[in-house]
Amino acid sequence: MNFFNNLILKINFKKLIVFYAFSALIASIACTSYLCYVFRDKISFAYAYNTISERIEKDEASTKELKDELTTFVQKNPTILDVLILDNKNNVTFSAQNSEFATKGTFTLMPDKAEKSKAFILKENPNLSFSLVNIETIALSDISQDYEHLMQREHNDEIFFQQNSQDKFRYFLSYISCQNTGERIYFIKSNELIHGDTLSLKITAAIATFFFMLYWVIVAIWVYANANKAKLNAVLWGIIVLFTNLAGVFVFLIYKQSGVSCRSCGLMQNKNNQYCTTCGDKLYDTCIHCNATVNKNDYFCSQCGNKTNK
Repeated sequence: MNFFNNLILKINFKKLIVFYAFSALIASIACTSYLCYVFRDKISFAYAYNTISERIEKDEASTKELKDELTTFVQKNPTILDVLILDNKNNVTFSAQNSEFATKGTFTLMPDKAEKSKAFILKENPNLSFSLVNIETIALSDISQDYEHLMQREHNDEIFFQQNSQDKFRYFLSYISCQNTGERIYFIKSNELIHGDTLSLKITAAIATFFFMLYWVIVAIWVYANANKAKLNAVLWGIIVLFTNLAGVFVFLIYKQSGVSCRSCGLMQNKNNQYCTTCGDKLYDTCIHCNATVNKNDYFCSQCGNKTNK
């Protein structure tokens, strides 16, 4: 225990905190940059989709003006099978990929009564089924292979359901509505599993967890060292802070304020004591004329008015 105490007392906590903060900052920047690089396609996907959605919803562009952008959008995102533009009568007026979804000239979704969830089948081809989801689900399906945790969200007053099975539906479908014209833009994606980058997320989460645990331990060790210097029960205070963290630190600091530490040996003393009960050293500075207690910044005694020895 003495070896451990000596080791703890040798720690320069100011330098340790600076080193920890610098390391955590570098790690945060590195992890953020790495994730942005790994998921750059997904970020670009979300940005492009939101840009198109905002322009449509704010009536800043018509569907005709967006055809080139939608074609480029599909070309840059190969997981999107097609993007369709439908008029208010479900006629297909544009297909970015000229896929099988547009061959009939119409695209009419009908509720699939055989399914409990909000599922749809294509009237023109009942063999094609869809699950209506928000765009976040489409983007995340390329990152995570577990759809079980995709929660319900709201988009254009339509409630999108939770996906419970990876092979229950053949396609994902998300849409943007044009309120003025009644047109709709459908984004269609296959429901096939795609190898995701979950390893990158796990590595980043492990690094974040490591720094968080390190912070937790550093706080506990600091309280242990501080309590040890004050000749308090360092092990007890260390364990308390290890389980309660900042709450324990606040309690420890409040407890220390109830007494005074000896400047020579560090032992906690009663505030009413004038001398340390362990080493006999003075706990407070006193006036050389009347022996009244003076603070370290006092140049004149508050009791007799004479100049102190500072």
